[in-house]
Amino acid sequence: TRYLDFSDSDPLVLDSYVERARLLHAQWGGEREQLRDCLQDELARVSPPPEVCANIAAIGDPKTFMIAAGHQPALGGGPLFLAFKLLGVIRLAEQLTAASEYKFIPLYWNGSEDHNAHEFSRLSVFDTNHDLHHLNISALPEGQMARAIPTTKLDTLFAELAAALPDTEFKADLL
Repeated sequence: TRYLDFSDSDPLVLDSYVERARLLHAQWGGEREQLRDCLQDELARVSPPPEVCANIAAIGDPKTFMIAAGHQPALGGGPLFLAFKLLGVIRLAEQLTAASEYKFIPLYWNGSEDHNAHEFSRLSVFDTNHDLHHLNISALPEGQMARAIPTTKLDTLFAELAAALPDTEFKADLL
C-alpha cells in the first residue's frame, strides 16, 4: 500500500502542498490566534531567536501555514536522523514560501513525553554472527516517559550493546 492510495496529493511535488494550502485557506478558519498565543506563552520561557518569534506571530495570518515534522525518541534514532528531519522541514517551508502566495513556517515537535515505553525502548542490531539481535531497556513501568529513563537502565543496555556488536574500527566511537 502506498501513500498515494490514501491521498490525492503527492508529497514529492511542491505544487501539491500549495494546492492543499489554497484549499485550506478557502475552507478553514481554525483557531489561529489561540495557537499563536499558546506557542508564544510556552516559548517565552526560553527566549527563542527573532526568526522563531516572527514565525509564531505569523500564525495569526490566514495566509500562513505550518509544515510539521516530529520525532519520537527511539534508541538508535540518532542525532543525524533528527538533523535531517529538522533541516528537511525548514527547507521545505522555504521552498513553498518562495513558490507561492503563502508563508509556510516549519513546526517541529519532540515526542519526549511519549508514554509508550515499548515503542522507544527497543533497539535491533546485527551481532558478531551477523544475526539480528534485539536489545531493550528492561522493566520500564507502564507509562514511563522517554525523558525520564533512569541512566542505570541505559548503562545496562549499552553494556549489552557492546557485547553484541562485532569488533570494528567504528565500535568505540559508537559506544
